[in-house]
Amino acid sequence: MKKIYIISDATGQSGLHILRAAIVQFEHARAKMMVFHNIDAKARLKTILEKARVDKALIAFTFVRKEMRDYAHAYCLKNTIYHLDILGPLINNLSAYLRLEPLETPTLLR
Repeated sequence: MKKIYIISDATGQSGLHILRAAIVQFEHARAKMMVFHNIDAKARLKTILEKARVDKALIAFTFVRKEMRDYAHAYCLKNTIYHLDILGPLINNLSAYLRLEPLETPTLLR
């Protein structure tokens, strides 16, 4: 069975909902989704990414901190892991459009 790792610096629920909305578009898709929440340090992230590499999992992440997004993206590229930065492109576009810098504070949405 395929595995999908959803990694977040908050609850991970946004990522989980988005992945569920997408996976229902694939009839007979069998994938186990695992949520890793409150990941706020690179050392913890690296441990999860290493496990994902071994499991050949797809990674989807919802980090609000650019530093964590960049680290996850670089690791996945280096190790040829399918990955999706869910919030990064949206935050970047909103920042450019609003001409404001993001707070990069996890758990503001409750």
